[in-house]
Amino acid sequence: MASCATVMFMKLFVKLSLLILALAAVVYSMRKLNSPEMEKPDSDGMLSLLTGADQKAFNWCPADTIKVEVLSGDGQVATTLTSPADISGGCELLIGGFHQPTSEVHYQPLLRAYGKSGAPVSLEKAQEAGIFRVQGMPFASPMLEKFLNRLNKPQK
Repeated sequence: MASCATVMFMKLFVKLSLLILALAAVVYSMRKLNSPEMEKPDSDGMLSLLTGADQKAFNWCPADTIKVEVLSGDGQVATTLTSPADISGGCELLIGGFHQPTSEVHYQPLLRAYGKSGAPVSLEKAQEAGIFRVQGMPFASPMLEKFLNRLNKPQK
């Protein structure tokens, strides 16, 4: 009889030990996740890259855009986009930060959007740095880079 009680006591002791250990792990995890080092976003982390956490949606064109002109290196109109899908692809972007200084960067006009009011809005690019600018605000956009590469590919 005593051995049965000892076995039951040992089982109870093991179960309670596991519960206390699990509770300690939960408390530790909660404190670690609420620490100041976890509150700052890790923009270079894999999870941030997968979810696009460091990028924001941005529409640089006027609300009633009727056409977007793609400019060549010398400022002449190379292509004009008039279909809603093409306009949307060039105007609605995911933008993010960049790590280059902008004080020494030279921008050239790249895209010009016209709304129904007729006033153009220009998007500029610094070729050497891969940074774009609209109305004085610089940003990086891999999505816009891909869009521009698609425009530059010859049609088959």
